Amino acid sequence: MGPRPTTPAASTDMANISLLMPTIHPTLGLGCYPVVNHQPEFADFCKTPLADQALIEGAIAMAWTVADAATSAPTVERLQAADTGYGGRDEYPWRF
Repeated sequence: MGPRPTTPAASTDMANISLLMPTIHPTLGLGCYPVVNHQPEFADFCKTPLADQALIEGAIAMAWTVADAATSAPTVERLQAADTGYGGRDEYPWRF
């Protein structure tokens, strides 16, 4: 299999959603590397005031992003006109 990667990696189903609508996929920086999610040490880190502050700042940034998008006529038009085309397919290929 080769050596284990030394850089953090993650996966999500956001790609599936982006076939249906315009998406963004923000992440929060908690500054706890090399500890990463799905580890007990990460769960412990997420119970700290620093992690709480990162969550608050991330939520504020997301709220401002939505407010900016909703109040910018060119952005609203671009988002409403977005045709994802189901990734080039005639119909959505996955079932939920």
